[in-house]
Amino acid sequence: MSRVLAVSAGDFHGQTFRGGTTRGTAEAIFQEHGAQINLTRHPPGLVVAPHSHSVDEVLYLLDGDLRVDGGGVMGQGSALVFGAHNVYGFTVGDKGVRWLAIRPVRPDVGGMDQTDASYTAAEGEHPRNRSHAVSAEAIEAAPWQPIENGLAERPIADPSDGPRMALLRVSSRDPIPRVPVQQHRFLFVLEGLLRVGEDEWGPESIIPAPPGATFAFSAAGPGPATCLLVESDGGR
Repeated sequence: MSRVLAVSAGDFHGQTFRGGTTRGTAEAIFQEHGAQINLTRHPPGLVVAPHSHSVDEVLYLLDGDLRVDGGGVMGQGSALVFGAHNVYGFTVGDKGVRWLAIRPVRPDVGGMDQTDASYTAAEGEHPRNRSHAVSAEAIEAAPWQPIENGLAERPIADPSDGPRMALLRVSSRDPIPRVPVQQHRFLFVLEGLLRVGEDEWGPESIIPAPPGATFAFSAAGPGPATCLLVESDGGR
C-alpha cells in the first residue's frame, strides 16, 4: 500500500523545453502513488493546440493567466478540470502562466517526464462534458464553511463524476485527524506552514495520501495554513 509522503517544490525534477516552457515533476509521487504532478511555466503568448489526455487533469493557476479556447481568460487562483479524453487548447497571456497540474491516475506513459498528450481524436466513446473552469473571482466569492475546530473549507468543484476540489484553511495548532476516505487525496500548500506528523511544509509543497490512509495535520506558522485539496477516484 502506498504511504503518505510529502515533496517540496525544490525537490521536483526540472526540465526545459523548446520555446521557454519549464516543468518540474514530483518523481517520488509518480513512483509511489502513480500520480503525475508537476509545476509548469509557459512563456507569454504561447499557443497550445487542442489536445487531450488519457486521464483526468486538474490545473490550478499560481501566476499569470491564459485563455481557454472557446472560453474566457482565467487568472491567478483559477482552477480548471479537464476530463480524460476531453479536448482543450489555450493561449497564454502577456505575463506568461505558471500552474500546478495533478493527474491523479498514472497516464499511459512509461516515465514521469513523458506526456500522453494526443492531438488526434481518441477512439471509442468518451464523455465530453467533464471539463469545467472556475475563476478566481468565483472561488473568492464562495464562503468558508467550518468543518471542525480549526478547519474550514471553501468548495471549488464537486462534480459527481470527476475530481473534487476545495481550499482548506487550517488554523488549529492541535493535530486534526482525518477519517480515511476511499479517494486519493492531494494537499498542496498555498500559504503558511502545514505540520504533517513531525515535519513542517511550506508553500508549494504537496502531500498525497492514498485511499484508506489517515494522517493528522495542523497549522505550524504564526497564521493559518491554506491548502488546495484535490480528491479523485481516478478517471480515464
